[in-house]
Parts: sequence; structure tokens; C-alpha cells
Amino acid sequence: MRATANTPDPTTARLQADLAAQWLALIGFSAYPGAPSFGPGMCHYSAILDPDGSDEARLESCRAMLACVRRKITIEEYAGHAQYIRDRPVDPYGKHWRVTRHGAELWMIAHLLDMAIAGLKAET
Repeated sequence: MRATANTPDPTTARLQADLAAQWLALIGFSAYPGAPSFGPGMCHYSAILDPDGSDEARLESCRAMLACVRRKITIEEYAGHAQYIRDRPVDPYGKHWRVTRHGAELWMIAHLLDMAIAGLKAET
């Protein structure tokens, strides 16, 4: 399968996967309380960041991490909405995000993973 105009090429998809993994490591992401943080001890870390790794393994790890990230986004959106209601910031256009800062970070990571998955899926 070839990449379309809206689908990243394989090189861009690998870069998006790398950026997502770097963000996950930077914020110390863990799938659930008590789980290990995303880092060198995790198989998904190596599958995504290893330059010699296969795109199939990278794709499956991106999918697995995206599922974990999306679960956490839901939690952060709930907390952010409660904070928004409590703090009532001035928002004349209704454009403020109703999510925590951590939720915004996770949202961006999810976007990077989505892009990586689209490009890697087109390649495999």
C-alpha cells in the first residue's frame, strides 16, 4: 500500500513514532497506577525507538501505547472539566481546553501516535 496525500510517508511515520515515544519517556507515562514508566525496560519502548526495528513491531507498539494513552486522556478530561467548572476562567469564545496540562500532553502524544500508525499501516 502507498501513502496518500493525507497519510504520512514511512519516514515521517517513524519520526512521529519516535517523537511520541520521547514524549512518553519525558513525562514518565505509565499505563496505570503502579505500572512501570515508559522507558528502556519496556518492550514497546524498544520496538518504537530501535532504528533497526521492524515497522510491523513499531506499528503494533504504537497501537498498544495509543490505547493506553487514550484511556488516560479520558481521566484527564474528566479532571480538567471539574477544574474548569471550579475555577471558571475567563473564556469569552469557549475555546479553552477543559483538560489538565497532563491531558493536553497526552492529547498531543495520541495525535503523534495516530499519524505514525496511519503511515506505518500504509507501508505494511
